[in-house]
Amino acid sequence: MILKLKKTLSLFLLLLATPLLAGELESEAQIILNKLGYNISVDGVWDKQSQLIMSDFYRDRRQVYDGILDQNEMTELKKIQKGLTSELARENSEKPQQPPNLCCAGVTVGNFHGNKQLEYFTVSSPKDYVQYLWGNPNPDVAKGYRLSKEGVWTDEIQFLTLSNGKAQKLNKKIIHPEGFCLHNSQSVAGDFNSDGIDDILVACHGYDARPWPGDHSYVVLSQNDGSFKSQRITKKTGFYHGATIFDVNGDTHLDVILTNSSDGKGKRPKVTAHLGNGKGEFSKAKTLIGGLRANYSISSFDFNYDGHVDIILGGHEVDPGSRKLTTKIYFNNGKGKFSSRRSNKIKKNQKYSIVLDFLVYRNFLFVVRTSGYPNPYKGGAIQQIDLNTMKQIGLLTKENARPPRRLRRVASNNGTVKFGTLDQYAKDFDFYVNNDGKMEFVR
Repeated sequence: MILKLKKTLSLFLLLLATPLLAGELESEAQIILNKLGYNISVDGVWDKQSQLIMSDFYRDRRQVYDGILDQNEMTELKKIQKGLTSELARENSEKPQQPPNLCCAGVTVGNFHGNKQLEYFTVSSPKDYVQYLWGNPNPDVAKGYRLSKEGVWTDEIQFLTLSNGKAQKLNKKIIHPEGFCLHNSQSVAGDFNSDGIDDILVACHGYDARPWPGDHSYVVLSQNDGSFKSQRITKKTGFYHGATIFDVNGDTHLDVILTNSSDGKGKRPKVTAHLGNGKGEFSKAKTLIGGLRANYSISSFDFNYDGHVDIILGGHEVDPGSRKLTTKIYFNNGKGKFSSRRSNKIKKNQKYSIVLDFLVYRNFLFVVRTSGYPNPYKGGAIQQIDLNTMKQIGLLTKENARPPRRLRRVASNNGTVKFGTLDQYAKDFDFYVNNDGKMEFVR
């Protein structure tokens, strides 16, 4: 008790002695908590609500908050701050509106103008390519492969802003000196050239049929004149189905991480990193995780709060030829090394066996799933995992609805925490998390 009184008195005297610094500690704590997914206002005012949220943070980690924000708490938070370069930490702190007219494309949000306003970046495959492969009952696969190799089909990218409640195209000049890729699978925003404006990683897997030739992946970089220029970052083609970004080697620069599900030569899938130098330049591929099987989906987050970003990897869990696949969190050893020996398994689901995406909120991991073979992509499920115990504590399913390709936090008009997609045709899977931690669909 005496020690706690001394601690309180010391903090009180410090605040009296440095009135100009009041709020800096509080703001820093609020910024970190916000990026970790807690609904806290970043205003420098440490009120009752802030106290409750800090208590929630400690409770989620199975620890006890002593009720006083000082350097002890900041030491813990600053350690975690090192891991906030991850993709999922960024998505926790962004809450974009859901435009009613975004459809059928990979959608990423970011600060693409440098004015701190969230905008939308979309990548969509050509309609005739989509129609050829999936709208045609008997497509000539060999002909389609030839057309893809000849560059007849190329994805389209564009920047959009929210105007009058709808997404409107921005007149952004986009330069493709090396051409561009076909069939984007995932896009992630991040500042790769250190100019304060978001760039975009675009992962592509190419023609989605035999012989699955693969394609290159690109980074779309902001230029000094306000335009954007695409830049190929892969030296070899691959089936780059998943992508994420974080600082792998601890040099404070964002790196590109890709899943290569097939190199077309029969080699096992792997996860590779292209190390960035902060100038929009990247190294050759460096293998992070090898010897995989049917791994397509990847994200990143500091799951154990040790200040180092971890990788979560999933894909086709129980389909023919991939029955040994287990969705896992691969923990970073602090030096950018990953191994199955340092991993946690995610519970499988026999019916919804294809893993599409991941999202973290507080001590919960949400996994987006859809049905596997012989009837793939029929309905979907949101799986809820308690990260403290790694046990499944919730499952929402819909059999006749289109599942989201990507799940993220989105804006909610009533102030509750809402999760969903920016694709208007997958909004049937939007859901809330109640105060007791239970999920429920919005509609």
